[in-house]
Amino acid sequence: MVGELSPDGQFMWDGTQWIPSNTPMMQQVVAPGMQQVVAPGMQQVVAPGMQQVAPTTMQQPFMQQQIPGNPGAAMWMTGDQMNASGGKGKLVIISIVGLLVAAGGGWGAYEFVIDPMLDPDPYSRTQFVEHALAQPTQEEVMNGEVDGWSCDVEIEISEVEDEFLGSFSLEMDTKLSASDSAALAEVDMKIVSEGFPMPVSMDVWMSENEVAWRSMDESSKTEFTSLEGEPADILFNDEDAMFVDTIPFCFLHHEIAAEIQDDSSIDFSSEAERFPDEDGQRAVKVSIDHSIDGEEISVSMYFDSDNNLIGGKASNSSGMKLLMTIGTDSPKKPSWVNKAESVGMALYLESDYWTNNTHGNYTVQTQFNATYGMNGAEVILYYIQPRDDGGEDDRYKVVGVEIGAATTPSGASVNFGDWECTFYYNDVAPLNEISTGDSIEMGCEGENGEVTNWDKDLVLGLANDDGIAQEVDMNLPWTSFELMMVAFFIAAIAFSRKQR
Repeated sequence: MVGELSPDGQFMWDGTQWIPSNTPMMQQVVAPGMQQVVAPGMQQVVAPGMQQVAPTTMQQPFMQQQIPGNPGAAMWMTGDQMNASGGKGKLVIISIVGLLVAAGGGWGAYEFVIDPMLDPDPYSRTQFVEHALAQPTQEEVMNGEVDGWSCDVEIEISEVEDEFLGSFSLEMDTKLSASDSAALAEVDMKIVSEGFPMPVSMDVWMSENEVAWRSMDESSKTEFTSLEGEPADILFNDEDAMFVDTIPFCFLHHEIAAEIQDDSSIDFSSEAERFPDEDGQRAVKVSIDHSIDGEEISVSMYFDSDNNLIGGKASNSSGMKLLMTIGTDSPKKPSWVNKAESVGMALYLESDYWTNNTHGNYTVQTQFNATYGMNGAEVILYYIQPRDDGGEDDRYKVVGVEIGAATTPSGASVNFGDWECTFYYNDVAPLNEISTGDSIEMGCEGENGEVTNWDKDLVLGLANDDGIAQEVDMNLPWTSFELMMVAFFIAAIAFSRKQR
């Protein structure tokens, strides 16, 4: 990776090539017509025609090896160095680096001879299948069976044609992470149309007691008492979430490995190649042409020296380019969550009936399989007021009763104008919590058979100290032209994946 020194300390990896290091490694080697160079732990290196040099301060005795092709030359390493080198072959290579430099081999000798010998060995088909299938599966991640998992997917689509918008390009960076108790999705993208960039962002955090979301610098959160299921499973399987189309890329290696295992005719190649990010970690690269619905996508997977998948890249004929980075990072609660505005419970109500604004029955459906405490909660009547600026509608409570009183067989009554309205709350297991399967009911009695002294449509619902309960949309709110463009982006991603 960037900053990596060669074993002799003479060269440093800058991300694309080896460059001479400023760290002095040798001072003198004495030979006719040559300057003297001294390596760490040695004053001189003995070779034909060179002066005799005695070792200086050493922790251990040196072990002598003969340099191939030059029987008269000797090289020295400690026993610990020999054990750490990974074998006799690399011992020989690492030991002669100084002599190659002194002999004029320099950068070229290291770049083309020494450096490739330090790369991990390529995989066979069998090895790739074994190591790919050993990585965490999508089911394991979703079920919270990993201590930490992360996937960063960067997608570029160079040109997308739309009959209304014309030609535009797309860039999207999706960062996903999960553990057994939390999940985080962070999306940043840029849409460029006629040279005009439109940045869009969407982040969602979920733990066992809260969910928070941020869109274009506006953030909200809701807290609950418990969550039935794993945060990763609930969040990453939300079909409406804007990041859902990128998740399959994080597990494409499992699909490819299974196909290679079943079909020996699939083209396969492997070689050592640094991972194509700014660090440039040494890796084993596996390349194949993957076919889906008759369309081809070129895929490369990268594994480190411990056979862990560190990422991959892909491209297709439609102009899509993808870079994926896999890690074991656990999600960390973002700082913006603590500053997010608390809103009402995340749930919606399925209507069984609603008549004349006077009688109604609804079944509670909480989102994320969450349950909420009843303390401070109410069954209410409210109305919705659209905003002139096109923002999210405002909701205003008209009348309500505490849930605790509404759970009694006789319900809880309240006068509403010329009407007396009675509210009921039917609590099913888990008891004493607002959960899916509970139901609310209202009946109002008055002279004319319907509410005639109220000029707004009324809605039966629930509320707590944070506000009126409503359904949370994990996708972006389409409240501006720029955000409307994202709909086309998501369609483009789906189209691009079909082209693989």
